[in-house]
Amino acid sequence: LSNSPTIYLFISLTVPKWFEKQDSMELPGYWLRDDALAIWNAISEFVAEIVDLTYPHDSFVATDVEIQGFCNEVVTFGFKPFKESCGFPSALLDKASLTELLTAIIFNVSAYHASVNFQALKYYGFVPGAPCCMTMPPPAQGEEVNMKRILKTLPPQEIAQVVMVIAYNLAHFSPIEKFLLGEPGKGRGGLIDETLLVGPEQHDCVKRFELRLSIIRDKIHERNQDLEIPYDVLCPNEVPLTTQT
Repeated sequence: LSNSPTIYLFISLTVPKWFEKQDSMELPGYWLRDDALAIWNAISEFVAEIVDLTYPHDSFVATDVEIQGFCNEVVTFGFKPFKESCGFPSALLDKASLTELLTAIIFNVSAYHASVNFQALKYYGFVPGAPCCMTMPPPAQGEEVNMKRILKTLPPQEIAQVVMVIAYNLAHFSPIEKFLLGEPGKGRGGLIDETLLVGPEQHDCVKRFELRLSIIRDKIHERNQDLEIPYDVLCPNEVPLTTQT
């Protein structure tokens, strides 16, 4: 935690730039990247439409005291201990920068959170694969490692059970969860169910967003038919809207 200010960067919240920084844009079979970029682009297009309806020109963004106050507060207080505020913008001067920031926020509380949180049981459910603690130091060079040594090193049964229960609960959706792409037939609500007090133009933006997400969903399903191990972690109908539940 103490080292986080030295490694955390605002660029890590902007998916396309982060994959480019990792030099992983051409890596084959990287389904997380492919699906994340698809969802990022869909969110970005949706946000851009809403921003265009709200701000006729870039100057309206630059003179929005609420937007500029938000940036100033984050930089001044939120990221104060971080070097150069981790690259977080101290001001937003045009619609493009506002769109990028809003897209980053929406993506990270939805798709990114889903890609990490709901996989907890796969990794932490098998305690030897990812033990929460170790009761003995790592074996020394040349030391014999047998089953007795391994079992003595793993956490006690009571602690292992607690971790498994936590992982189980983290990996399951809340019964009141809402998703990027709803499935009314399964009783799953989507973005349209959370949209209140919007006019016809904003409502049309939501419907176009849902269409983009449904295309992404269909492409993921088609791709997975040829995979030995299907990857549907970021299928839009499996991605909750936020981290709230």
